[in-house]
Amino acid sequence: MNIKSFLQKRKYELLLVALIQHLYIGIVVSDMPFYVEILWPINMVILGLASVGVFIEKGKLKNYIKNILTIIVIAFPILLPFFKGVPEFMILLNVSYVIFYSFIFLEVFNQTQLHQYRHYFSSSLRAISIDRNFCFSFANLGLHRPKFI
Repeated sequence: MNIKSFLQKRKYELLLVALIQHLYIGIVVSDMPFYVEILWPINMVILGLASVGVFIEKGKLKNYIKNILTIIVIAFPILLPFFKGVPEFMILLNVSYVIFYSFIFLEVFNQTQLHQYRHYFSSSLRAISIDRNFCFSFANLGLHRPKFI
């Protein structure tokens, strides 16, 4: 089995392991400067490599965007010691991470069978907004006593 077929066959498992590792590494490591300066960039390299399988044979444009986003999310933690205390840098860092994770999520979403159920998600969102409005409709219920006949 070559690397390409392995990545394509096990793409979701590799991505899940990389995401879980990235999410929970902070629990194990208590040295924050070591985590920020060393482990965070390494985590992003691992996550970028794990996402390669999701983008195999998906076109040059998607791979190009994914590669650019991966470079950006690896570069930001490396540059963090030089830009400590700069709020604009932290905003750009957070925005780049949201875009990176959203790009991966959308590609996984499109590749799985979940795209067939998009109407369920949109109806759930409508139900949540209706439920929120429904709850607010009872706000003044205790102020007025209904007349009984």
